[in-house]
Amino acid sequence: MTVSGWMRRGVRYRYRLVAAMLLVSVPLMVALAWLLTAASSADLTASAEAKGQNTSRAVTLRVEDWLRDRQAQLKQISIQAGDDMSPANLRNTLDGIQQSYDVYDLVEITDLHGKVLVTSARGQSLAAGGQSWFRTAVDGHTALTSLVRHGSRIEWILARPIVGPGGHPTGVVAASLHVGELSNLLNPELDSKNTVTAVDATHHLVYDTAMGAISSSSQLLTAGALASQPVDNTAISQATRSKKPGVARFLDPNGNDVIGGYDILNTCLPGARGCLDWIISAQQPASVVLAPVANQRTRTIVIVAIGTLVAVAAALVFGTREAKKLRSLADQTTLSGLEVRSSAAELSASSDELAATTTLQSAAVTQATSTTEELARASAAIADTVDEVA
Repeated sequence: MTVSGWMRRGVRYRYRLVAAMLLVSVPLMVALAWLLTAASSADLTASAEAKGQNTSRAVTLRVEDWLRDRQAQLKQISIQAGDDMSPANLRNTLDGIQQSYDVYDLVEITDLHGKVLVTSARGQSLAAGGQSWFRTAVDGHTALTSLVRHGSRIEWILARPIVGPGGHPTGVVAASLHVGELSNLLNPELDSKNTVTAVDATHHLVYDTAMGAISSSSQLLTAGALASQPVDNTAISQATRSKKPGVARFLDPNGNDVIGGYDILNTCLPGARGCLDWIISAQQPASVVLAPVANQRTRTIVIVAIGTLVAVAAALVFGTREAKKLRSLADQTTLSGLEVRSSAAELSASSDELAATTTLQSAAVTQATSTTEELARASAAIADTVDEVA
């Protein structure tokens, strides 16, 4: 083979070696990187889900405690009013509760027909007559409603009967809970990237911490509460089916991909009819939760690229060095072959000379034998002559 042929073979060997190293190393590096990022993603997702579930549970307990406190306050009003249904006593009772607490938009006391006897806000009433919660209170039970829209305002009613000395209802005390309290109740004071959402039994949005502080019904409605379109996502579907706390990755009401947990605010106050059946979810944007994975993936891609370049460079260096050794071995083999052929030619020539010498020696031996025979014959003739002379 010519020198150029050996060089071409060396080049081909170098590139085949590079291809072989890349074929083995690159898939291994990619697989390892995928396994590491997948494990990190699973861990971060599980952590975010657990955090969301714990947060939603804490918010649920806060709302339940707050509602029990409101029930206890109305119970105290009903007891004071039941002892003395005079207008003066009823006015003093409501003035005291309104001055002490600002968690109500309105508190009123009515008779069993819905006629307002006294109200905390002059000129305003709840139009109790005909309302289902009013009938529940008249029947002697505590009533609790979810948020209900009436035009441009929202009512959130808690009512209980006023029991007279005879043990029978003599009136009703009803309160319209202040919707602005939702900002405090549902906000666990997390960072801005964490949100808490509440939807009612019909899956309509009640409040989302992304709305910020709410001070009035109109502001809550403007922010999107009780919109005509119900909220539908994986978390709500799971909670509706199981009626148990859980975790999920889903789209929030704003369409953002989030990871979190949820809990059921199925609050039924002692002795009450009508329960809240809210779903409370706490979540974080998936982009925030998985940001470390994205960074890790980027770093992994860089590492794999650098590793590939290092593998290519190492293969080229190793291939070049080995190709040189192979070329050197090939040159030595070629030189040895030439020497062997030269020695063979010399050996062949020596063999021819030896054969010629052998032939000459055979001819000389033949000639010597012939001469010896002639000498023998001459000796015999001489002997015969001597005999004759004698």
